Amino acid sequence: MQPSRRAFLFGRQTPLTPWQAFRERLARGVQGRVQSLGNESACRLRLVPAWLDDVRHARALCAEYGVTLLLDGLDDAGAALASTVPGPIFVDPARTAPAFTDLTPEDPASADSPSADPAPLDPVLDTQDGSPVLYVDPSLLNTLTSESDAGQWLAQPGCRLGDLADAGLSQFRGAPAELTLAAWLAHAHGWVPGRTAASGLVGVDVLLSDGTTERLGPFGASDLRPLRSATVQRLVPALFQLSNSPDSVTCRNASRWPCRYRLDALLPAESAEVNLAHLLLGHGGSLAWVESLVLTPGEAWAGPAAGQGTALPPVPADAVGPARRLERRIKTAFDPLDLYGD
Repeated sequence: MQPSRRAFLFGRQTPLTPWQAFRERLARGVQGRVQSLGNESACRLRLVPAWLDDVRHARALCAEYGVTLLLDGLDDAGAALASTVPGPIFVDPARTAPAFTDLTPEDPASADSPSADPAPLDPVLDTQDGSPVLYVDPSLLNTLTSESDAGQWLAQPGCRLGDLADAGLSQFRGAPAELTLAAWLAHAHGWVPGRTAASGLVGVDVLLSDGTTERLGPFGASDLRPLRSATVQRLVPALFQLSNSPDSVTCRNASRWPCRYRLDALLPAESAEVNLAHLLLGHGGSLAWVESLVLTPGEAWAGPAAGQGTALPPVPADAVGPARRLERRIKTAFDPLDLYGD
């Protein structure tokens, strides 16, 4: 049908805004649920992915339209963890999501919308309430598989801590049972410098902001897995170089690790080996999307000294500046697009 005849019969359609185009393409391209948060001007959505590729599709759209992708529920998780376990908990109140409603078939972003894929539009830059955000709730990504030969478990980010504790992963005993593994990883931070191996975290499969997927894990003579992607082949040497900087040495010598990102994973205690996965302990969801984790039984899941339950010493004043500088450089190295927020 010619465009002029279509306009005569159906009326001239209002052009989609970039945010409307993002919503429509997201809802039509995933198998999980897309839920609207607040009104149109808020530019907030929640995705409950049904499978791995839902998040990969969402990441690509977020990068195209300038939408920040955040792990959902971090504020509630931080409050729950802080009430049960000693140790520093990172909570970002800016990530608190408002009440949500499912998108209905009448909504223009519905999966039943007859509109064709719009042409790429300029990214969303400014909104009334700040940058546009997609919250991703991993609760349906909850497969837990025993890798018995190695005494390890492969867990998706939506696994509940109570189920992990029941499976024999002792680091989760006493943790809030209904919280997800993704929330634990985002907040768990309290191990003393160089002792992150006590977490029981062996490896993480990550989705970086440029779409690269890679497993991060042990890195040394005992690890035979090569780094597959060019992105991570560049990232890892940059992180090792950063770990030898004066700022990193100052943080490593502090009585507690003062930086948000655990660069001390590259400076382990003598009895432990370097493990790149430990960089994400306490990362707040801001370095990468974690697709799965490899775990073994560990010690106190967020205790400051492997189960001692003692109060953490304050961050030394001379470590505050170096810690903030390290945070900025690690964040830029992992997420130069700032896709995952701060």
